[in-house]
Order: sequence, then structure tokens, then C-alpha cells
Amino acid sequence: MNFAIEHTHATSPYLQVTGRKHSLKHRLIIVESGLALVRLGKHEYAVEQGQAFWLPFDCLVSTTYLPNSSVKEISLSARLKGAFSKQAGYVELSPLLLATLEKLSSSSLSDEYQHALNQVVKLECCALMTALHLSPLSESISQWKPAVASVPKEVHIGLLVREARKMKLSGKKDELIASALFDGQLGQYQALYQALIQP
Repeated sequence: MNFAIEHTHATSPYLQVTGRKHSLKHRLIIVESGLALVRLGKHEYAVEQGQAFWLPFDCLVSTTYLPNSSVKEISLSARLKGAFSKQAGYVELSPLLLATLEKLSSSSLSDEYQHALNQVVKLECCALMTALHLSPLSESISQWKPAVASVPKEVHIGLLVREARKMKLSGKKDELIASALFDGQLGQYQALYQALIQP
């Protein structure tokens, strides 16, 4: 059971981008600081500090974590029995779930205690009610274009570098990327790319 529910907590100085794929587990993303972007269909949903987002098993999704975002993620095996929501969306976390997750972050728990707490996590996740709505920030990010800085500066830079990464992975040369996204400023593009993309 310990491996059926897994907990990760990560903060990275780099831009983290996952490709679009079907989720192999149920996932609960909790943003403690910074910003996570969840792409579902044509829209990108901004998960801001203090917000949580539920992704059910087999959901087609890609995620982006902006640099220095602190994100907690709970993964629950698709084999777990329970009435988990089949809809992705924002969720409100109960005080009990928050307290249980806080307790689980302690490294001095016995296996029996950890197993019992994970049962609470599972039951609380089954009770989550999802809501999918486009906040003003989500709307701006979904409609974002490289030439128009319609989002906060740090988000705009993150999106520019993400777009540059995509072009680079498809074989585009640095000069072409700088011309398309950074007004031809090759040095600026290379400096930002090296600073934000993990080597």
C-alpha cells in the first residue's frame, strides 16, 4: 500500500515541462509557492500559490512549473479502489487532508502509522469535488502570444523560454529562435535559456 500512494515535494530553480500524455495515476497537485500550468485540451489552467488541482487517471495532460515554484504532488495508483473524481479541476483541500499531508512529511513515522495516514489521504481524495473554470490569469495564458506581454513579466519569460525549448527540440537553430521570440537578441535568448532550462 505504501507504493500505491506516493508523495513528492520539489522546488527547482529551473522551468519544468512535461510532454502531453495520459496520466498513469490519479494526481493531486498542490502549489505552495510559485505557479503551475496545467494544459487540458485547448486551455491552460494556472494553479497559483495555495491552490490545488486534481488530475484523474488517464487524463491527457501536460504540466509546466515556473522556476522556483514549490509543488507538492500526491500520486495514487489507478489500481486503488475508490470513488475518485473522473473530472480534472481545482479542488478545495479539507483541514484533515492538509494536516495528514503535513504529518506524512515527517520522516520518523512507523510503517503502520504511515499506512493508516495514507488511508486517510485516499478517503479524503475520494471526497474531493472538482471545478474547472478559467481564471483571468488562465484566460491570459491560454491566449498568450510571444509578441504580446499580456501576462506578468515572470510568466511571460517562462512562456517564451518554454516556446524556445519546443523550437529547439524540433531542430530549430538558435538564430531563428532568437529572431522569432527575442527580437533577434541572440545573447539575451541564450542567457535566459541557460538560466531557466536544466542542463
